[in-house]
Amino acid sequence: MIEQKEVADFVTKETLGTLSERDLEMRFMSATHSLMAKEWLELNLTSGEGKLINEIAELVNLVSDPELTIRFSRVTEHGELVLAIHQKGDQYVVHFSELGVVYTLRSSSGLGNIVNEIDDLYNIHTSEEEHSFEVSEHDFGKLMDYVENGEHESMASYCKNVLMLAPEIANLFVTDFTFTHAEFNKILTVSKTDEKSSDVKGKLLVKGKKDTWVVSGDGNEPQETMKICTLTSKNMKKLLLDLEESNAHW
Repeated sequence: MIEQKEVADFVTKETLGTLSERDLEMRFMSATHSLMAKEWLELNLTSGEGKLINEIAELVNLVSDPELTIRFSRVTEHGELVLAIHQKGDQYVVHFSELGVVYTLRSSSGLGNIVNEIDDLYNIHTSEEEHSFEVSEHDFGKLMDYVENGEHESMASYCKNVLMLAPEIANLFVTDFTFTHAEFNKILTVSKTDEKSSDVKGKLLVKGKKDTWVVSGDGNEPQETMKICTLTSKNMKKLLLDLEESNAHW
């Protein structure tokens, strides 16, 4: 990302993981050879400089300097899958990375058109009806501890006696994480605030036995309120459009 070293370092680390300078150099060399083999990179043998063909250069230029990037990631037993959407004005580029080895780059007409790709990435469990509740950041941390450690009875007691959730929503949440391994995935946004700085925010997707739960904060530090709601096909599309149109607080 041009003239944004901190953001570029962050995105590189998020995409490739922590690599030594030597390993990073080898990755870039391998990518260069691959581009040349596909005749997408023209190399000047006199100066040693490379030039991407116009179609690829347009995609790369947008990826290098977007106004907004939304990055979806899923960690599997084989490695990480990443789907990133880069936007600048009315232009969009979709960037898919499979296990940090296979990359796909293409243009798109907008976020609303890639909902199915996001469904495929996360293998999302969607609900027919949206259910939601709000908790403090501390209480959210306690719930996630119970989920990760499989402490279902403690989670049920906490929902009923401490959070005092309505029985229907408490039963729905607790049942979804009883005798199942929860899967935690991330959505990150990097939005350009000025020429040299950007804002990075995120949401969490927690996939249970039946539903996928979206976790978002209101941005009010230090007493942040976390909203937890079931994901539906309808609010998934709305989530994307809200991100695209407003870059609202997370």
